[in-house]
Amino acid sequence: MDILGYNDYKIFLKNVIKERPKKGHGVLRQLSEYLNLHPTMLSHILNGKSHFSSDQTFLITQFLEFDEITSEYFETLVELNKASHHLYKDKLQNKLKIIKAKFEKLKYYIDDEKKKTLKESEQAYYYSDWSYGATRLLFSIYDTEEEVRKQLKISENRFEKIISFLVQAQILIKDGNKFKLSDKLTFIDEKSPFIWQNHRNWRQKGIERLDRKTEKEFFFTAPMTLSEQDFSAIREILLKTIKKISQKNISSNPELLACLNIDWITIKN
Repeated sequence: MDILGYNDYKIFLKNVIKERPKKGHGVLRQLSEYLNLHPTMLSHILNGKSHFSSDQTFLITQFLEFDEITSEYFETLVELNKASHHLYKDKLQNKLKIIKAKFEKLKYYIDDEKKKTLKESEQAYYYSDWSYGATRLLFSIYDTEEEVRKQLKISENRFEKIISFLVQAQILIKDGNKFKLSDKLTFIDEKSPFIWQNHRNWRQKGIERLDRKTEKEFFFTAPMTLSEQDFSAIREILLKTIKKISQKNISSNPELLACLNIDWITIKN
């Protein structure tokens, strides 16, 4: 559950518990035992004006197995609800903004050790056309240049230029007569001037595929109306799904080239 949409940690905590199996039945009793707190007192805190101590707040994050950044946000939110002096409240509000900004960046969900940051001049080439990224990925499936070019269906001259660039930028490593991927992922920052082109390239490939879609492939479009809180919650689900997909891709033996395009946007004039 996305904590970013909450200002009241007690409401968030109650909703987290409700999402547990059997709508959280028995969780409050288990939590009170974990906190060494009488169930009546726990209920009094959750439904009244009292607050958890710092130790209790920490134990709650452990009991509910919050990740590091959610724990930090939750602990700060509890402290904010307890604070009385306006200067301290301002300090905590600023801390929440910093945590939220870090949480909302997609790069938080990408393993830092796997990033490959290209020079701006290299990005201009790499993201100018889908075939650069596709060539790189296809060498994780096929051993020879001939097999990769056959999949791309591009001219030999163009293919040689792509290979030359990928080797020079150290995205591909030449090993004898074969090529292999470097141990870094190419990652484009959301502020990059080339990100628009990268999105357009691969979404265009999806559009081209519409009339040739197989039973295993699917497209999904769902305009809807919903609350700001639900919008944030779905965004959190999608980001966590992206992380799981990234981890799955790393651990699998590649057999085909695929592309996942996800847009989660608000429609405004």
